[in-house]
Amino acid sequence: MSGSMMPITTELDEIFVAAANAGAKKIMLPAESKAKYDKLRSDLKEEIDVIFYATPLEAAKKALGVD
Repeated sequence: MSGSMMPITTELDEIFVAAANAGAKKIMLPAESKAKYDKLRSDLKEEIDVIFYATPLEAAKKALGVD
């Protein structure tokens, strides 16, 4: 797997609200979005667990639960 990671350009709070409304318990975000995540309201952070990844391969491994 290869490729480049694109930073999230939409507001994270919108993504988290939509994910929570859909019943999501976890969300994966590129590491470049950590600064935006840190600025989220605490209630949104508490509702959904976040998994950060740096590369497409790391994202796939984390999604599949492979080390």
